Amino acid sequence: MRGMEHRGMARYRVGNRYLSEKEYQEEVDTKWAGGLFLFGLITVGIIVNKYLVDPEWHKTVRFFATAIPAIVSGIILALIRNIIIFMIGLLFVASALMWIYEIVMALI
Repeated sequence: MRGMEHRGMARYRVGNRYLSEKEYQEEVDTKWAGGLFLFGLITVGIIVNKYLVDPEWHKTVRFFATAIPAIVSGIILALIRNIIIFMIGLLFVASALMWIYEIVMALI
């Protein structure tokens, strides 16, 4: 029969492409890694530049003193993305449970 070979197989449409379950998970994982890398890069770069780098330093020293920690922190966040995703999930579950608890306690 036509189309039977794909029965039971999940397909996801992303843009103009159709992805299998594995390809879709890789796509999502890549987006998380990139987003966390950029978040770490920008956040640490701003903090280091604002609080640790002396404006009197030579321009090249200031650049490397800001860029190296920012890049390293972005890489670390991208590497531990599964832990971060899990902790964000726990945060949402805990928030929902606290909300339900407050509603129940208000009714009692």
